[in-house]
Amino acid sequence: MRYFLLSLIMIIPVSVFAQGSHQVNYDLSSEWEATGFNNGRAMVRDGDGFFHIVYHTQDNPSAPPGGFCDIWYSHTLVPAPPTIPADWAPAVKIVSLPGDDRYPSIAIEHGSPGVSNDNDMLHVVWQHCDPGGIYDIFHCSSPNNMVPPPDQWSPPMP
Repeated sequence: MRYFLLSLIMIIPVSVFAQGSHQVNYDLSSEWEATGFNNGRAMVRDGDGFFHIVYHTQDNPSAPPGGFCDIWYSHTLVPAPPTIPADWAPAVKIVSLPGDDRYPSIAIEHGSPGVSNDNDMLHVVWQHCDPGGIYDIFHCSSPNNMVPPPDQWSPPMP
């Protein structure tokens, strides 16, 4: 009993401190499908401290869960951990292929050594299933210039 009480006394301050040091998460998508039934979210932080996120969400948000999905991208507008929803740029669809696109990953290819965004490229890969049921891994990329309009993403390729 004495060990239990000692353990409890040691755990409570740590858990209270941990709760105070974590930031509150914010909704990046207005569609429940972005988090309602997928486990395909990925985020990276670049050399300047900006966060980049990719996720999949259902093509038709009004349809029952489980329909075809597309790949979406957003990034922070401030070079620090986001603290309010306005710290995130509006999400843009970077992939809209016939079929189902899910489970994206994102990486940053760094340009010149010691120069953080100099010729950096964002790379996204994901699982694609065409309407015939054939699976592939697809890729697209974009310069890391912090505000890539949708037309700056390269065409998806297997």
